[in-house]
Amino acid sequence: MLQAKRWCIAYPGANPGNLQNDINNICSSIDCSSIQPGGSCYQPNDLVSHASVVFNLYYKAHSSQPSACNFGGDAMFSLSDPCKDQFSVTL
Repeated sequence: MLQAKRWCIAYPGANPGNLQNDINNICSSIDCSSIQPGGSCYQPNDLVSHASVVFNLYYKAHSSQPSACNFGGDAMFSLSDPCKDQFSVTL
């Protein structure tokens, strides 16, 4: 049986301050140029969308281990790519 591909995204109800801190911390060690102006994942230009892209970059950099998608409860799994799709289907 095939397992659906999962992405790690920001929980839409997460505290904005926590999300910004997470982005700052993760982007100090991972290339986050995709969420900068002109980057491939810059739009939509909002905190939850950018945090979702960054969370997923971190998750993928850590071999998609479930423990790499936590962020103090500010993250969740999705079946939609945070850079390309709306967050319509979650696990």
